[in-house]
Parts: sequence; structure tokens; C-alpha cells
Amino acid sequence: MFLGTRWDVGGAWPAPGSPELRRLVDSLSRIPVTVGGARLINRCGLYHAEGQYELPRWGGIQTIVGGSFRVFEINSQGTIFIDTTGRPLYNWEAGAYVQVRRSFFAERLQATVGVRYDYRQYLVGQATPRIALNYAWDSKAQHIFRVAYQMGFRNPLNEALFINLQTDAKLVGALPQTDQALGIAGTNNYTQSSVQAFRAARAAGASIEEAAKLLRSLPIAGIRPEKVQAFEVGVRHLFLQQKLLLEATYAYQRYKDFHGNVRLYGPKDPTQTLTPQDVDAGNLSPLYGRYYNTPGTPQAQFFTASLQYRLTRHLLFGANYGYASAWGLEGAKEIDPGLKIFFNTPPHRANAGLMLQNLGRWNAQLWWQWVHAYLFEIPNYERVVPTYNLLHAQVGYRLPRWHSEVRVGAQNLLNFYHIEVPGGPRIGGIYYVQYTFDPFSL
Repeated sequence: MFLGTRWDVGGAWPAPGSPELRRLVDSLSRIPVTVGGARLINRCGLYHAEGQYELPRWGGIQTIVGGSFRVFEINSQGTIFIDTTGRPLYNWEAGAYVQVRRSFFAERLQATVGVRYDYRQYLVGQATPRIALNYAWDSKAQHIFRVAYQMGFRNPLNEALFINLQTDAKLVGALPQTDQALGIAGTNNYTQSSVQAFRAARAAGASIEEAAKLLRSLPIAGIRPEKVQAFEVGVRHLFLQQKLLLEATYAYQRYKDFHGNVRLYGPKDPTQTLTPQDVDAGNLSPLYGRYYNTPGTPQAQFFTASLQYRLTRHLLFGANYGYASAWGLEGAKEIDPGLKIFFNTPPHRANAGLMLQNLGRWNAQLWWQWVHAYLFEIPNYERVVPTYNLLHAQVGYRLPRWHSEVRVGAQNLLNFYHIEVPGGPRIGGIYYVQYTFDPFSL
């Protein structure tokens, strides 16, 4: 049995690697999941246009205006999204911004102020301001301090709005129309973890009334864009006759309506009100998986530090380190222990390497990359991505007569197999030859 369809494989299961097994796998992969196969069709498209214009300066003020427009095409023939009519679905978003910048105190202080407004179809429009100050402590701008504040947002992905996919749960979009059609809008739902607790209590002999105290509902009303307020400070210093460059940045972020993923049940009949008696009798909908705005104000902080040191005229050493952490998610987990947050960021990462520059026609670089283990969550899967160390190398040779450069290199030179995404492939070395032509040098 696969996705509701019974497959006749004869008297015994085919042996691994056998032609018969290959035939069965191929036959499944040619049949869409909507009729019992394993094929997912993804012919979605994105059409994007943007423009920017700098107005004539007035009073020493630089003014930039711009905008963008996107059209999303949903085309999966009903195997992934809600486009079950056989025709693609379209939705759009648009945005516009203005930014002004002015320098003070003999160009040593630079102030930037901007605001942007974006609107995504089916969602509420968002206005996001930004202000930044850069100050040079010396006239040569070798020691710079910067501070910035900005608001940002992240619209739900097409997956969050329009998905319609059966996995171990029925993944559904977070549109209000979908919530109403499934009967889970408002608080007419129970989380998967609380239903499991109810059933365990009943199995242990608790009454329906006692077990009902364990049931938890979530307020369901579409989905809102994820919002963030970000504060950032940084420094940049040049030392030793500009041979040594040091940079450091610290950022603190506060989130609201952070996007997570929940699993819940609704009533078997979407027009009815869900009750503990329905849970006890098994009168529930299929298990739904859905994006959700988590309560509370999750917070995160990020720190990066880097240095570059010129060892010789042609040889440069560089290194950087990054740290990330998040907290404030406990309240959301208390509401639903099964909630997935999708922070998906390594707590530590580092790089270090040597760069050979302009040695005649030659250049080269050798880089070491280290990423600490971290938890990676997606709606129907989670896994710890193990720590990995990689070595990258590249050698280039310029051909001035041909306005070109030839490069030979390797990403993951030592062919260390590792994963970067749960459920993704184990990635080994990638070795390449690259030819670059520069028409602007003619």
C-alpha cells in the first residue's frame, strides 16, 4: 500500500538492486501523488522586475527612490499546491522605497534614513523604516563606528499559503479561506500533542472530563508576516600602515509573529464544533500540518569578527568567526510542545585562509571552513546537522590578451562527505574548471 494505492509485487518482495525493484520504483515515480504514485510536479515560476533612481542632489542630500514587483506562478497540477483545476494560480507582491543620506562634519558623520512599503496579495501591507549612522574617528577614515536600527518583515512562503500535500500529516496552507473550509478557524481545533495526552489519560482510566483538561486549542486566523526589529553596532579599524584590518559586528533582533509549524486536528465534519467527546470517539479530521504565528517575542543575537593581514605584497591572510543564538521560545513550546520554530542557524562557524594576489598573472586561495552542529527543522522533519570541516582551493591565471581568466578549483578539496540539509544528499567534493571573459576591459 502506498498513499492509498495497493501495488501487486507478486509472491515476494523484489531484491534490493534488482531490475524488478527498479521497474516498480520507476513506475511509482511516473505517477503523480494525486493518483497514488510518488511523482511531485513543480513547474512554478517567479517573475520579477525592479528599478531605482537617484534624484538630483539638493542641499547636500542624496535621495534614492525605487520599487519592485513580483508575480508568483503556482503550477504543480495539484501534487504540491492547491492548483487542482489543471490551471496555474497567480499571486503578486509589490514594494516601493525612498532613502535619503547626508554627510556632516567634513564627511566624517554619515546619516541614512529610509522607509519601504510592501504589499503581498492575501496579506496585510508592511511599512519598514531604517536609520543608520556611520562615524569616522579620524580624517583618513581608518577607524569607523556604525550603529543602525531597522524594522523588517518576512512574508510567508508560497508553501505556507498554498500547500496541499499528504505526508505523515496533511500539509495545508494558512489562508483564512482554507481555515474556514477545514473547520479549524478560531479555536475549533486541538493540537496533536494534546490529543495524544488525552488518549493516554483515557487509556490510564481517566474520565472524559478529567482528560479534557489536557486538550489545547490554538487561535487560528490565517497567517501574518513575520516582523523583526534589529539593532546593530559595528567597528572597523585599520592598523600597521593599513596592513591589518579588523572588523566586528553585534546585532540583536526581536521577533513578532515568528513563523513556526504546528500539527492539529479539526472536526471530522468541518461545519461542526469540536468537542472532547469527538476526540474520545475518534471523530476527528486527518492530522493537519500548518504554518502558524508563534506567540511571544522570540529574540536572537549575532556576533561576527574578522581580520585580514597582509603578510607580503602578494600574500594575504584572512579569518572570520560567527556566533548566533536564539531564546524566548519557551512560551510557544508550552502551548504546543510539537511546535517547530525553524531557527536553523549554526551557533558557531569559522573560516580561515590564504590568498595569493597578482603574482604576475597568477592568483590563488586556500580556505578552511568549519560549521558547528545544529538542529535543522522543516515542517515534517527535523534532524541535527553534524559538525563538518571543509577545505576549498582555487588557482587562477589571467590572459590579458584575451581579456580572460582561467580558474581551476575545488570546493571540499578532500572530498569529505557531509550533509547541510536534513533529508538532502551527502555532499562530497566539487571540482571545476572555469573560464571568464571580461567584455568591459576591451
